[in-house]
Amino acid sequence: MLPVDELRNEETLHFIWKNKLFDHDSLVTSCGKPINILDYGAYNKNAGPDFLFAKIQVDNLLWIGNVEIHKKSSHWKDHKHNVDRAYENVILHVVYQDNKPVRYSNNNELIPTLSLENRISQSTLSSINVSSSMEETIVCKSSLKKIDQETVQECLRGALKQRLDRRTIIIHRDLDALNNDWEEVFYRNLFRCFGMNANSEAFYRLACITPLRYIRKNQDNPDAIAALLYGQAGMLKGEFRDKYPQRLQVEYQYLQSKYGLDSMDLVEWKFSKMRPPNFPTIRIAQLLTLLQHTKGIFSRSIAAPMTDLKDLFTIEAGIYWNDKFRFDATAKRIHPKRIGDATMHGLIINLIVPFKYAYGQFVRNKKLQESAIEMLRQVPSEKNSVLSKWKSCGLNSDSAWNSQALIELYQNHCVFKKCLSCSIGIKALK
Repeated sequence: MLPVDELRNEETLHFIWKNKLFDHDSLVTSCGKPINILDYGAYNKNAGPDFLFAKIQVDNLLWIGNVEIHKKSSHWKDHKHNVDRAYENVILHVVYQDNKPVRYSNNNELIPTLSLENRISQSTLSSINVSSSMEETIVCKSSLKKIDQETVQECLRGALKQRLDRRTIIIHRDLDALNNDWEEVFYRNLFRCFGMNANSEAFYRLACITPLRYIRKNQDNPDAIAALLYGQAGMLKGEFRDKYPQRLQVEYQYLQSKYGLDSMDLVEWKFSKMRPPNFPTIRIAQLLTLLQHTKGIFSRSIAAPMTDLKDLFTIEAGIYWNDKFRFDATAKRIHPKRIGDATMHGLIINLIVPFKYAYGQFVRNKKLQESAIEMLRQVPSEKNSVLSKWKSCGLNSDSAWNSQALIELYQNHCVFKKCLSCSIGIKALK
């Protein structure tokens, strides 16, 4: 048994949970109920529970929800989760030390708790601590400038292909589940991209519970589509002053009854720590404009050249949102809520290119795959901390082709010190 103080911080437990680095033999809750983890959830670096949309069986009953992680179970109350509705959908409380029973605030039932106190080996923790204390993730930094450009470019081409191949596998898996319906799979991933990092999973869930066929059935009725999306998002509950949400509320009640719909809870959406133009209310409004004016969006997207793609995604939210970021709340400044260049470029990088590449593989059209890769050369490089690290090593990124390859190389090789599976790493070690 390791003292709780040996855990540097909660992030250490996040890493252990995410990478399954604990003893899984006969997992049970603190009450002795058997646990079977089917999906560990998506790591959430924003406000709210630590892992979202996990699938866990507790006492043979399947639960789908969130996982919260603490060093001690008493930190649940210390962090005021007991008064935060965002934590009501936590299905498992993972702690190192279970020092205090924790209950749901809405029904006073015990929250299923899993203690890892006797399930993490000293060698695992030591390895994590050593890795965390290493100053340089990119081990070959000092010798990188000596590597010939041919080797660097070969490595980047391989990394980019690896990234696109991995995304293709995910797309094809979704296709298998949806009877090869490319439009529906694209529609769901379009929503995920509009959610950006903070709300990507919530937007994906919104698309799943509001299938594209409902949008198509109401294509000629803008209020109906708006009512469907805002209603399914749980954003039309309560009372409103403005006529627009009042109208949508009435429309949604009709559509909800007609289609037998169940909506999301408003607490699933993140507004805090976000710039207002990225609020989910605004992103949904922009999606509405796109969906109302574009039929066969998948087919159009993969066939369109870059100039047409920019026209396709040059959209703005409806007039109602010119002076608002949320229903009934008037903003000081009036301006249209257009999609910015960075968002548009993100859609091309994370949606259009992967789907064009995957579809090319599906229909065995290598030229389509090559055109998807070349499209990345026409999009500016992203800007993030990973690319800043590469820049400090002397590797600059002048397009999304470079940035996507460098991100892949860093995330799946450098972080895990897989130098011997990297052509740059092999050259640096010689």
